[in-house]
Amino acid sequence: MRIVRCVLAIVCTSLSCLQVVSAQKTIAPRDTKELREQNSKLFVFYSGNRTLDNYIDLQNAKSHDPADQTIVISHSAPREGIVGTNPNERSREAYVLDATTNSDLIVVAEPRLMNSAATETGRFIFSDYEVAVNRTLMSRGVTVLPGQTIVVTRPGGIIQYRGRQIVGSVPNFDLFTLNEPYMMFLRLLPNGTFLVVGESAFNLSADQVDIDRRIQKNGTKKLVPKDQFVADVERAAERLGKAQN
Repeated sequence: MRIVRCVLAIVCTSLSCLQVVSAQKTIAPRDTKELREQNSKLFVFYSGNRTLDNYIDLQNAKSHDPADQTIVISHSAPREGIVGTNPNERSREAYVLDATTNSDLIVVAEPRLMNSAATETGRFIFSDYEVAVNRTLMSRGVTVLPGQTIVVTRPGGIIQYRGRQIVGSVPNFDLFTLNEPYMMFLRLLPNGTFLVVGESAFNLSADQVDIDRRIQKNGTKKLVPKDQFVADVERAAERLGKAQN
């Protein structure tokens, strides 16, 4: 978890001009330009060697055809992840417990609004989402109720820049679909927004949940019944609660 402490230390330092909200557990109710500027510092681990301008210059050298406007930049999460572990590398039970342990908040929630921007280094894209909470499964040191709106930040997004559409893609971690329910494992940031733990946000709109996210050798996905997945998370949250009492 050294990376987590490093990231949060960077954020705390960068927000020295602001009121430190982690002690008061203040929750940001909506996304703002100021919050995006703060959250742009979080995703340095997804940055490559090229800037967005570099990608555009290279594309322009190849073609000025409007049909070639979209540029897709793909960066995988660092092996350790920003926090937690990759779901592909653990058993489901171990992964859910680990994600729960590293979360301040677990909710079922629906993204309502997406705002994407370049990271501070100008090398990748991230997104802040305004998210409507349907159900709270676990909260530690913070109170979030059903019906409440929170701001969730994550890597990846879509922006228009210098006449091009640029898509920041994280393999096996699709951008959120607005108005669809997700199980989200979240870490509270000092500015009152929430960071997705690793890549731990799962679409619940179907009867089965794609936790593994990898395509199997036979071309299929390893899916888990939604009710079973929700029960796994409830057990992990209960287990963690008992361990802390």
